[in-house]
Amino acid sequence: MAQITIDRISGTVGAELGGVDLSSLDDEGVWGEIRQALFEHGVIFFRGQHLDPPALLRVGREFGNPSPYHDDNAPSPVPGVPGYPELEVLHREPDAKGKVVGEHWHTDQIFREKPTRATMLYAVEVPEAGGDTLFSSSVAAYSGLSPGLKRTLESLRAVHQFGAFRRGEFDAGPTVEATHPVIIRLPESGKRALYVGANATIQFEGWTREESRGLLQYLFCLAPRPEFGCRYRWQKGSLAIWDNFQVLHYATNDYAGHRRSMQRLTVEMSVFSEDTCDEHRSESSAASILERVSAVQSITRGHVKNPSEAR
Repeated sequence: MAQITIDRISGTVGAELGGVDLSSLDDEGVWGEIRQALFEHGVIFFRGQHLDPPALLRVGREFGNPSPYHDDNAPSPVPGVPGYPELEVLHREPDAKGKVVGEHWHTDQIFREKPTRATMLYAVEVPEAGGDTLFSSSVAAYSGLSPGLKRTLESLRAVHQFGAFRRGEFDAGPTVEATHPVIIRLPESGKRALYVGANATIQFEGWTREESRGLLQYLFCLAPRPEFGCRYRWQKGSLAIWDNFQVLHYATNDYAGHRRSMQRLTVEMSVFSEDTCDEHRSESSAASILERVSAVQSITRGHVKNPSEAR
């Protein structure tokens, strides 16, 4: 039986797992440990893996059902792997200009009615330096909110739109839209997490975009806080697996003149339930509505310029 080592990347999120060859691993007990590590740390990393497309898909199936990234409802702006509709290629040539895919804090496929939960990213070719990926804990972001703001957010749902994600960066294509609770509960641990992303979240359900803007911007500003995150430096053969319900991520664009090629796979797993915060919705009284209005007014008037000033 393989003996897994688990080394935390930071005090909040992320862990690197060693002592295992994923391409040949067939021990269900070890796979159980790996899945538990994902749920506990939000994102897990492996070095020195040798995963061709069939092997990458086999790894994905240990977590759930790999989902085709290319479909008519939300077409991907990047190419797939021929013969493997579940796999995307994130490839950038040395002379490429402009933004890289994912150059913003986001969570994958939040705009779908049933968002895919896990994302896997495998490094085929990476620059000697640069091209790191940053991760930020949405659980820590929720935990750091004041009790009053938690109560306000737990009564809200947010609208997420695919078109908002692509507009100005790629061909937007058709608009795909979904609504989800702003605060979700993770099914394995019961922990709560903030579920919004600057890539796609456009407003709160029942609010106008103008009314939503100030509070959403405040929530978006939580992701870059260093105490909530970790930074991963890729090597050829590195594999990252993250839980989109627990973490946001950000692709850095600092490797001009160098080639970077990655393969990405998303996996459908257990999801949060729509009644995640039912016990808190009953608290959406006149007092909480007043709190909500006060919070938005304070932020939009510039009384709170960034999250650190609220402490």
